Parts: sequence; C-alpha cells; structure tokens
Amino acid sequence: NKGSNPYRGINMKLRNKNGQNIEMQFNTKNNLDVKEKMHQIYNKQRELKPESKEWQELNSESLKLTKLFDNPKNIEKLVA
Repeated sequence: NKGSNPYRGINMKLRNKNGQNIEMQFNTKNNLDVKEKMHQIYNKQRELKPESKEWQELNSESLKLTKLFDNPKNIEKLVA
C-alpha cells in the first residue's frame, strides 16, 4: 500500500480461474494486533456521525495506533 496509508503490509491480489478476485494479506503479529484494535474503533465509529466529538476522539485514537505499525523485515526488497 502506498500514498497516505501508514500501513506497509504485504497484500497480494489474485484472480481465480472463475474470475473471482482474492486478496491475501501477510501480517506481522504486531500489525495484526494493531489492525484489530483499529477495526474495533471503526466499528464504534460506524454508529456515530463524523462531526460528533466521540467520533473525532476515536479517529484521533486510530491515527495514534498507526504509529505502532512496523515494517515487515526486508519489505523494501520486494518488487511490485
């Protein structure tokens, strides 16, 4: 993933013989834990309006969690 996304995981997008798209994600244990915490926040945010104080606080918490992501060892050696 590139751009503004802070996550630097390894994702493979494949298509099976029936034309169905498949995505495989390879995560470190740490990144999987962070993603799970962020998903819990996302589920709470879905019930709120983005302009609410609670939604904004959850968003800040989620952004702080992104700093905990680590880069998989030797990820820079992979060719896209």
